[in-house]
Amino acid sequence: MRRISFLLIANIVVGVAPVGAASLHAFATSTIGTGDLRSWPEVAGTNLAGLAAADGICEARANGANLANSSDYVAWLSDRDNDAYCRVFGLSGKKADNCGQASLPIGAGPWLRVDDVPFAGTIDEALSANLVYSPLNVDEFGTHFVIGAESFTSTDIDGTFNMAFFDTGDCQYWSTTVDLSGIPSLGSNVSSAQSWTFNGTGNSCDQPHHLMCLEKGFGTPLNGHSQFGHREAFVTSTDVTGDLNGIVGADATCQSLAASANLWQPGSFKALLASSALGLNITDRIQFDGPWFRRDGLLFAHDKAELVNGAVTLPLNVTETGDYLGISVGLTGATASGAPKPDFDCGAWALDPGASQASGALANSIAFEGSGGHNWLDVAELSCSAPPQPGSWSRKLFCVSDSDVIFHDEFRELPLAP
Repeated sequence: MRRISFLLIANIVVGVAPVGAASLHAFATSTIGTGDLRSWPEVAGTNLAGLAAADGICEARANGANLANSSDYVAWLSDRDNDAYCRVFGLSGKKADNCGQASLPIGAGPWLRVDDVPFAGTIDEALSANLVYSPLNVDEFGTHFVIGAESFTSTDIDGTFNMAFFDTGDCQYWSTTVDLSGIPSLGSNVSSAQSWTFNGTGNSCDQPHHLMCLEKGFGTPLNGHSQFGHREAFVTSTDVTGDLNGIVGADATCQSLAASANLWQPGSFKALLASSALGLNITDRIQFDGPWFRRDGLLFAHDKAELVNGAVTLPLNVTETGDYLGISVGLTGATASGAPKPDFDCGAWALDPGASQASGALANSIAFEGSGGHNWLDVAELSCSAPPQPGSWSRKLFCVSDSDVIFHDEFRELPLAP
């Protein structure tokens, strides 16, 4: 086994869903296999190889789960001659060559997961604007998973063949487990933003992983999936350091941003922070027990127990103004269980002398694959004072409403929702 990490992150109607088009769906395979896709049981006994075998696996899994249009599913997978971006249009070739068309096709998607939770906007939006609403950790039967949550993709964050590790990282066209000249890159099934297609890691071809399967073509716009008027949660649009003027100052930051965005009861918002200096668990200061919804109306977490149980429902990657963040990290000061991590709270968030580090959670992930899929709170260790270096994660706060009002009306027009 060899595993390496990379430091971070036909004629076609373009951009128009045909009249009568249905919603498109996506899932991750419930089965796993090696980079020799011919060896997967779903295509055993066929002549399928390479990307055709990947699509055959997706079709077989969709058919086995009685999904509609099972033959329209393709694997989100690239090789050195074909980009995944082109394949979700039902095309082949390279994005740089317009997928063989006169102009670059746009508008494939959007997609729901098979549990009918929005997965992503159009492929253009998903790649360029981070409109990835939820991680693809749901298999063809609608079963959720957080362990072993990585998929072969060999696809970079722009939808093209990923050459982060080697320029031949496709397990020799997905037909061998012995490829010493290339390491295929992986995508995360527990992350949104760019990490869903490339999470910064690669693995050898003989190691088993999932495949991500997307229904190709154009579907109807997503609507009717959001629930507004509940307790809200957001990640700050502004960057912070560990010097927050204490817990009170952290809450003030959340409340100021909530007020500027005209959120309900802005004074009820609290920063989701733990502190070893103050003996505070990350949920100790929260009186009301959820649930919390993001600004797009999708569920972030059901209750306080979920916050400290290793995996939340959806990533908290939406700001108070409804924007979707790329890869960034929220300060937490917590361990995986939500308890205060000793000496990782920037001196009670006031940057006391000697305080140097804080723990943090990725804003675009529901869990952390490297921990066995059961940790979202304590993924990163960050400097309390040094500014982020170019290419490193921006630092944010997670803010949750602690209002006793379970349902309310908004003060202003709501952001567009999936």
